Amino acid sequence: MLKTRMGRTASLSLFLMGTVALSTISLPTYAVENTSTQAVTNVWDAWGVYDETSTQTVSHTPLTSTLKGITIEERGRTSVAYIAIKGRVLDYVNAYIHALERVQVTSLNRDEQLAYWLNLHNIGILKLFAKNEKATRSVKKYRGTPDMPGAKWSEKIFTVQGQSLSLQDIEQNILFRHWKDPLIIYGLSYGVKGSPSIGTAAFSGKTVKAQLARNAREFINSGKNIRAGRSVVRVSNLYIWNQESLFDGSEATILAHIQTYAKPRLAKKLASASSISKNRFNWTSNAFTPRAAPVYQGAQTRSGSGRGGGSFGGGS
Repeated sequence: MLKTRMGRTASLSLFLMGTVALSTISLPTYAVENTSTQAVTNVWDAWGVYDETSTQTVSHTPLTSTLKGITIEERGRTSVAYIAIKGRVLDYVNAYIHALERVQVTSLNRDEQLAYWLNLHNIGILKLFAKNEKATRSVKKYRGTPDMPGAKWSEKIFTVQGQSLSLQDIEQNILFRHWKDPLIIYGLSYGVKGSPSIGTAAFSGKTVKAQLARNAREFINSGKNIRAGRSVVRVSNLYIWNQESLFDGSEATILAHIQTYAKPRLAKKLASASSISKNRFNWTSNAFTPRAAPVYQGAQTRSGSGRGGGSFGGGS
């Protein structure tokens, strides 16, 4: 990850010159057999099939390598240099996606599946914003809401085990349907400042639960997504949108969930809360936009002609 302040433009330039290095990393080979015998009744039930005895793992090193190269930390936020995903880097991203599409997901154990779906969703977000220059200015339109998803979120962009899938399908019809765990929220990036950060490392089956819990603490305690008053707590739209599917339609369940991951100061404020209301959702893109480098103005000569070279030398 590029940790930049004054020199962030220069650092990004160095990264852009070195992105070819990503394409030299070997993609893992995924060979997974379907050994599940669980019954399936409809197309979405099929994604609830898993093999609890499976020890097979899926390597997501390519996504971690990509994230470390394109994320920039500034003022407590993680921005993404989507402009860097082009040429060989985009080829590398596509190769990783194609490798994931060859995995027999229903033969994995639950944690491996969870990491798989979160990573497939998030690499799809990276590709979406890399290929569509206007996407970073139209995220609200592209995403829509879970009840009324936008065209880009509904577009079938993946094919897994013969089924075409969209970002909406992965989120609502697979992850939320089969896990029903509020922590899933914190693993899905929308490419905006109001959603959880995409982070600098891919999820892995061995650590996915701990990664999601860490993301939850970061999101809840950021001071931007949860605003606690005396009796009413203003919460991110992510909780409102998914109240029925993840929180049993209950405001009390949402408050209890937030309380679980709140730091002491916030938890104290939440203790007296009894209801929630919608906080303003930040649809601003998390895209990194390089600032123009300052233009050196040479020292003025006595005649005011501006000929001098200042600290870099100057005229004779």
